[in-house]
Amino acid sequence: MLTSVEADLLQVLSSPLRLRIVSLLARETLCTTHLVEETGARQTNLSNHLKVLREAGVVDTEPCGNYTYYRL
Repeated sequence: MLTSVEADLLQVLSSPLRLRIVSLLARETLCTTHLVEETGARQTNLSNHLKVLREAGVVDTEPCGNYTYYRL
């Protein structure tokens, strides 16, 4: 039986785009610009998915100048 935390995490990762983002970040830390290039998603759509991943504790952010880098 899944705990509510595990169920919530599975729900977060059920989106194909969020799963792709996690797969990319598993290889390296990337900024939004790189994630847009790699996924082909629009920046606003990508930002919304990154917010969900941040709130779920899946990704962390690191500001660097004008950019924000994301990592698992």
